[in-house]
Amino acid sequence: EAPDREMQYQAFRQQIRLAREVRLPVIFHSRESHTEVLRMLREEHAQDVGGVMHYFQADEAIAREAIASGFYISLARPLLRLPDLQELARRLPLEHIVLETDAAPQPFKKNRRAWTEPHHIPEIAQKLAELKGISTEEVAQATTANLARLLRRDVARARP
Repeated sequence: EAPDREMQYQAFRQQIRLAREVRLPVIFHSRESHTEVLRMLREEHAQDVGGVMHYFQADEAIAREAIASGFYISLARPLLRLPDLQELARRLPLEHIVLETDAAPQPFKKNRRAWTEPHHIPEIAQKLAELKGISTEEVAQATTANLARLLRRDVARARP
């Protein structure tokens, strides 16, 4: 029942243009169209505002292309269960990773136990720390700094 891909692509291009106009980052999720989405981001100069590849579950080539295009890789709860994603997270530079959640409620999703909610973030950070052989605090500091850079805010001001 979703709009056809061409309509989705047109809407996405308009959203990128709006993000550039208002100087906000582009947060995007591409399930089956990574190559097309990255191409559209390049064509629309989304690197001018940067952004995040949300709920990342693609391969290393896609991750590296997204990073090279000025985007962060966002890791969520799938990091806890997908060995390929774990191996990729181990190899990706920490300075290009953010942690995130889909948050709740999401009534359109059938299996609530598979959602990523805010209370999962410490568990995700702990897994990333384990994979990288560093402390959870280092992961928290780095990913918070990455998010602050993305939002163009000073980390000291972002702390409570």
